[in-house]
Amino acid sequence: MININLFFNDFISQKFNKICCELQTDDILDFNIAWDFIHDLINYSCSYENLQPLYGHFTEPYPKFTVDAYSNQNEHAISFIMKKMSDYSFIGKTHRYEELSEINDINFIELVKLLRDKGVDIRIHETNRTIPKDHFKICYPFCTPSWQKTYTTWTDVGNHKTSDIDIKQIMSFRSQ
Repeated sequence: MININLFFNDFISQKFNKICCELQTDDILDFNIAWDFIHDLINYSCSYENLQPLYGHFTEPYPKFTVDAYSNQNEHAISFIMKKMSDYSFIGKTHRYEELSEINDINFIELVKLLRDKGVDIRIHETNRTIPKDHFKICYPFCTPSWQKTYTTWTDVGNHKTSDIDIKQIMSFRSQ
C-alpha cells in the first residue's frame, strides 16, 4: 500500500485543500502511479497542468502544499526515499550518498536510475557535473508526470564532451 497526502495552504480553485491518495498495491515501485493520479486530479480540477506550478522551481520553491508520503513496505529503499521527498528541508539540497546509509544492500547508481525512470528528479554527477561525485540532489517532493519526462540525460563519466575536462589540467597546460 502506498499513501500520499497533500495538504494545501489554501483551497485550490475554491474546490479542495487536501488530496489523499491510497494505492492498494503489493509493488512499491508503483509509487509513480499514485503521483500520476494526483497530477491528473490537479490538471482536471483547476487551471494548473500539474503540481509543478504549486511548488515552484527547486532553486526558488514557493510550495503551496506539504506532502506526507509513505508505504507499508518500510524496509524498501523506495519507502525511505518517499519519506525523504516529503521533507522540504531535504529537497533541493546536495547530500552525500552516506546520508542514505539506512538503506541496506543497495547499489546507489542502480537506485538512482530506477528513481529517474519512475519520474523522480534526482541528480548526481552523471546527470549534472556541478554535483560532486558521491553526492545527490532530489529536486522535487513529487514524481514528474509520466507523460512529461523532461529531466537531464545520463552521461557516464568520461563520455561527456565538455564537462569531464579537468579545469586544473587545462590551467596547467596554459601556464607551460
